[in-house]
Amino acid sequence: NSPFTLGKINVSNPIVRYVSYKEQSKRETLLKIANDYEVELDFDNYTLNIFSQIGTDKGVTFKYAKNLKSITKTVSSDGVGYKISIVELKDILGDAEVFDLGDTVEIIDESIGVKTKQRILKIEYNPFRRINTNIEVGQSKLSVCRLLH
Repeated sequence: NSPFTLGKINVSNPIVRYVSYKEQSKRETLLKIANDYEVELDFDNYTLNIFSQIGTDKGVTFKYAKNLKSITKTVSSDGVGYKISIVELKDILGDAEVFDLGDTVEIIDESIGVKTKQRILKIEYNPFRRINTNIEVGQSKLSVCRLLH
């Protein structure tokens, strides 16, 4: 009993069983289902898409002195991640620089010894001119993304 409709389902090991989650909000229920079934949820307005993993590795690299402006190491219960500020180059370099939530990207800052591949967990940008963008990366699963975009 929710306003959501089921959209795409792309999971590698589907498990079919009836489960009941009671006395939780709809959002808490959906997050619990995602956690229990080890899937990621992608909301497109009120259409719920379910994937084994959101995003791919398109070969995008954020590198200091190219498009990486700043990097900050973060520590959370899920592990170590980074907050980075970048200059988007997709208008100049085209599809070679296109990325989205869930994508795996390489981050290189040789001056501080960082060379790692991480998943994009959060993107903040100006919707009118997407140039200076802030991104959070890490290794954890995505629970909810693109809600009401």
